[in-house]
Amino acid sequence: MDVYLMTTDGDKRFSQVADIAEVTEERVQVVYLDGSREMVDGYIFAVFEGAWQMWLDTGSGILRVDPAEGPILTLPFTSDSDLIKFQYDGLKRSHGGRIKRLKRSDL
Repeated sequence: MDVYLMTTDGDKRFSQVADIAEVTEERVQVVYLDGSREMVDGYIFAVFEGAWQMWLDTGSGILRVDPAEGPILTLPFTSDSDLIKFQYDGLKRSHGGRIKRLKRSDL
């Protein structure tokens, strides 16, 4: 499954992702299905398919959603927070915050 990050060069697609997490502000670690990993400048922007464990930083704590179903999208909302759109339990949801981590639910 593909995950998209927003970087200074625009959106960038990463394929065969098992786990992706923001380790510091706008610095993300990508872990691939084969176990390899890399660090990338940017933030988690979107995933269009699949079921994921998702951690959101709401500004007042971390919210864990399992499973969040794609599409999971980051939309600009305010200067302090983005709006995250996703599906959970068959319903479309929206929540303010930042995606901190996505991990495939089947792993």
